[in-house]
Amino acid sequence: MAFLVKLATKKMLAGELEKYKSKDVGGKFDPYYMEVPNPKRPGKMKKVKRQIPDYIPTEDAKILAQARKRAYKLDYSLFNFLGLRFGWSSVIALAPAVGDTVDLGIAANHVRKMRKIEGGIPGLVLFKMLLWIFIDFVVGFVPFLGDLLDAAVKCNSRNVRYLEEVLDERYKPKDVEAGGVPANGGEPATVWEDFSDDEEAKGASAGTPGPNVVPQPSQARTRDRPQVAAASIPQRNGHN
Repeated sequence: MAFLVKLATKKMLAGELEKYKSKDVGGKFDPYYMEVPNPKRPGKMKKVKRQIPDYIPTEDAKILAQARKRAYKLDYSLFNFLGLRFGWSSVIALAPAVGDTVDLGIAANHVRKMRKIEGGIPGLVLFKMLLWIFIDFVVGFVPFLGDLLDAAVKCNSRNVRYLEEVLDERYKPKDVEAGGVPANGGEPATVWEDFSDDEEAKGASAGTPGPNVVPQPSQARTRDRPQVAAASIPQRNGHN
């Protein structure tokens, strides 16, 4: 059963990452993508996929994968406007009278589902999650500007980051760093994975520049027992 859960989680993430691969990284709270130094272009960054490391147990990994999927749809999935990425959360909040209340309920339910991890979410972290939901709710009442602030706050993705930090603190092995370099590029509950040559070519043919990266072995979850996935951190004379 655990194997089937793991396989379903991996396939679900792969499908979502494929669906949105043409979009730019949405910032530091983007649940699906991040930027790391590009070893082929010194001083430049490249887009990579955020995968779930092996050291997170299967059931908690499934909860994290579902949380990332919800957060991306709510905060990043639709369009850009004035330099901000919009998702369904901002669109729902536009509805007169009830929009902000519905958006509040969706954000609260998002947190409720994340609390199902083994051992739950610590009280202080839960307070921070609910505080961001409240901030998002309050700014939504400001005419027009509130909708832009709502898109900037991205409380759903911020709260996923809190979840990732909890999982890292709970499960991350002490020896996960090699040579003093974080194995996840500094992101909690994450190992990064390069785009393949095929994915890069498709992105370029669609009018979106590919990440121009060298193919790397997949770093997605491959085992049920806690184990650290190999990281693809570029090395230059022993340093990142």
